[in-house]
Amino acid sequence: MDDKKKLLKESFEKIDVPESLLPENIEKKLNAADEADSKNKTGVVRLLAMAATVALVVIAGFGVHRVMTPDDAYDTASTDPSEVAADSEADANKDSGANADENITAKTDEDSVVIDGVMHSAKDYDEITAFVEKAKEQYEDSITIGIYGGVMKNGDDMELSAIAGSAAVDSAAAESAEESAEDSTYSDTNVRTEGVDEGDIVKTDGSYIYQRTDSNNVRIVELDNGKMKELATISPAADKEAYVRELYVDSDRLIIICEVYETQLSNIDGSYETQESESDGPVSNYSYVRSTQSVQVITYDISDRKSPREKGTVSIDGYYRSSRYTDGYVYVMTSYGEPIMYYCYNGYSDDISTDEIIPKVNGKDIDAKDIMLPEEVKNEPFFVITGIDAENPSEVTCTKAVMGYVDNMYVSAGSIYFYSLDYSGSYEKTVIVKFSYDKGQIAPKCATSVKGSIDDSFCIDENEDGSLRVATTVWNDDGELESSLYVYDKNLKKTGSIVDFAGNEGVKSCRFVGDVGFVVTFRNTDPLFAIDLSDPYDPKIISELTLPGFSEYLHLWSDGLLFGMGFNADEETGGTENIKLSMFDISNLAKTKEVAKKSIDADDADVLYGNYKSLLISPDKGIIGFQCYDYGDEKNDWETTGYYNVYTYSEKSKSFGLALSIKLDDAFGSTARGLFSGDYFYLIESGRITSYSMPDFEKVSRIR
Repeated sequence: MDDKKKLLKESFEKIDVPESLLPENIEKKLNAADEADSKNKTGVVRLLAMAATVALVVIAGFGVHRVMTPDDAYDTASTDPSEVAADSEADANKDSGANADENITAKTDEDSVVIDGVMHSAKDYDEITAFVEKAKEQYEDSITIGIYGGVMKNGDDMELSAIAGSAAVDSAAAESAEESAEDSTYSDTNVRTEGVDEGDIVKTDGSYIYQRTDSNNVRIVELDNGKMKELATISPAADKEAYVRELYVDSDRLIIICEVYETQLSNIDGSYETQESESDGPVSNYSYVRSTQSVQVITYDISDRKSPREKGTVSIDGYYRSSRYTDGYVYVMTSYGEPIMYYCYNGYSDDISTDEIIPKVNGKDIDAKDIMLPEEVKNEPFFVITGIDAENPSEVTCTKAVMGYVDNMYVSAGSIYFYSLDYSGSYEKTVIVKFSYDKGQIAPKCATSVKGSIDDSFCIDENEDGSLRVATTVWNDDGELESSLYVYDKNLKKTGSIVDFAGNEGVKSCRFVGDVGFVVTFRNTDPLFAIDLSDPYDPKIISELTLPGFSEYLHLWSDGLLFGMGFNADEETGGTENIKLSMFDISNLAKTKEVAKKSIDADDADVLYGNYKSLLISPDKGIIGFQCYDYGDEKNDWETTGYYNVYTYSEKSKSFGLALSIKLDDAFGSTARGLFSGDYFYLIESGRITSYSMPDFEKVSRIR
């Protein structure tokens, strides 16, 4: 037996598994959670991830950072971060049924931020350490589920305000710069919010393609009317074990975000050394293995595409969640640390040191005042937001951290909303916390809770006046689904709502366009609701269109057309079938109608699981491209086949057509992307790039 295997075997044998974490007891917890919320995918996945983390920690003795691998589905609109959260008397007077009496008066200190009832900035590191110690003591009694469980105690939902002291952001948020489809000469990443870019594994500026390769390098490929030439390859963090997550391109600037991993062995005395180093003593002197990771944001000068030059790096402890890029600033969202249970079963019999629990940015602990602590202890790591000025790419403009798990996030043009389920009451709620951001500065603003769960980030949307619209689903006491829509002002005070408008159906997708909300619900059929939100105090349903199946994703195609992508379904049983594309005429909101549809011989697609960035959609070119899967049948042993398909849509004939279908070498391993530049389409998959002329989609060339 080699040293590594011997070490792991000895570590396994040292650990006693508590009764509450035995497999049969974990299964009971999973079943109970599933019965409480069979609708909400995020909550169930999160609990499954927690169970997996328990298993890894208890069985293997590892420090497992990744509580859950998040699906980055996020954002939209603009707000003014200079507004402090305070009640408007006029709004209170207008507030019919808005629970104005439940709005909590905020508290403030000179150098602290308080979101009353939810969280406050830490006074010092001692408070943070004591907080973790308390959580450690409470852990064995119960496993806490939900980011702010037990905080909300009164009413269906409660508005919570923040007063920002020295951390306040004073400048106004930049307005989104929306580029019309008619002016586009090359495709951009399909983002959640116009004017706020999102990282992806492939980018183009029209002249070059920047691609993450299978070997975790980034290559730059020159485009010349369908012909291609590789100019350079970048190996970020080449001296470490690094994994490229996403890229950004802005003029002569290339930003690469990667995760860097390091494995260490812990000695009995508590010291660490890297796994590659020589040990003076036998392997048995080690107590367990600790795996650490960090996120590195590396910026390159690519004014000479053949010779990229590294300009600067920011290193953030933890693992990558998501990021945004706007106005020359990168905002990186990460998670850091171990669940509290880690400290209970990995030799932490003594007090926990600050160095063990505080995330570092560029090797320096985040200031205590920049760490927000929830009012009740949590079994969760930190959620960290870091601002970086791309002009000074080794410097951090601002960092804020929140202790507690974040299920998902939505980023508008001036605000970051992060939210998580709370199972503490008689029904599930979602707690939403709002931070503002502008020119690299980040500040906590306010919070609220809403009854039910949020299906994805398209179900939460900020209007250009700063108001927030949220569509939720909850199981009621009768075991039926309730779909509701709530409207909040910029201080997250509820102004209006439409409760239980779909009749035992859950929300499947949303798209908010100005003062109109389009909401799809589903049980056996697909009603598409058009909702008038022009009066935030009195939202009204304009129309309801019922069709077989449902749309999982909605996208505004033009002023009068709405594209939908989802599944066909059996009208009797509600069982889903193959993929369906729809085009809806929304020119008359009182009479919305489906004007085109196409069934696809495929069972699934990346975009239908929240990866909206993988979708290529261009009304200007009249094309829709995505990766999809056929799961096969008993005739081929249920073998899965992957394809990248490109469909056309003709507004004149009101019809979809298949323009290109490419079988992928690796159904699940391939992360295919489609993009266009000028009159050429490029398919990037399995480490190669193939170009096609448009509109006939004839193959032009290929490079590997």
